[in-house]
Amino acid sequence: MPEPRPLRPGDPDLVGTPAYMAPEQFHEQEVGPACGVFAWAGTMAFAATGQPPFGLGNLPVVMRRILVTEPDLSGVHVSHAFSDHVDLGLP
Repeated sequence: MPEPRPLRPGDPDLVGTPAYMAPEQFHEQEVGPACGVFAWAGTMAFAATGQPPFGLGNLPVVMRRILVTEPDLSGVHVSHAFSDHVDLGLP
């Protein structure tokens, strides 16, 4: 089995919409249901605010934000229950 390696912009193994990809996907860690929840929560945050939860920018910028910052959920005002679910999906 090949040794895990970090993915870089332009890497052919980088599959998905980066703004909605879970952090473990950028490090070739095991991908499971949590990655789907992360993508769902990002999509719901975008639907509620019209903005990606980790902002706009080129691939390296968005990847870094996903890896080291909290998502911006300031515009998620649908309901506390909805916001709590989105917040749980985007740790």
